[in-house]
Amino acid sequence: MTRNPARQQNIAGSRVHGDEPMTHASDQKDQQLAAERPTEFTNEIGEIICDRIIDDETLHSICSDARMPEMATVALWLANNAEFRDRYACVRALQAYGILDETIELVDEVSIEPMETVRANGRVVLAPDRKGLPRCRLRCEARDLVADALLARARQLSPSNPIANL
Repeated sequence: MTRNPARQQNIAGSRVHGDEPMTHASDQKDQQLAAERPTEFTNEIGEIICDRIIDDETLHSICSDARMPEMATVALWLANNAEFRDRYACVRALQAYGILDETIELVDEVSIEPMETVRANGRVVLAPDRKGLPRCRLRCEARDLVADALLARARQLSPSNPIANL
């Protein structure tokens, strides 16, 4: 039985016909989706990005969506479009204030009620919950760092934005 070299598979797994590899349907779909990513700014896309950020979605996850622009494209839009930059700064400032509100809620949720604990000798005693406070402190500190970074970035993007400068 002789083999037809024109029908052999190449290393990548696609069939070769002559010198041109025939691409898989998934490869074509990926290329088509990449080609469909927006590169020109529109108010609609800018509004979608800002709305999704307000809904606690990260810019990274937004840009991972094949229908949305890549991170580099959004960065160019921020650099070149003052209206989008101001709106984005406002959204990031609001996001930071939301994180600060969460911090207050975390602190308010920390229980100061004594808990029953069992000592090694089997005796049950009432003692403060020592596990809740360090965890709450860590969560608050992390949120504080994120909120500070978001506000600083919002101020940098739009120094005249009143929401970012509260």
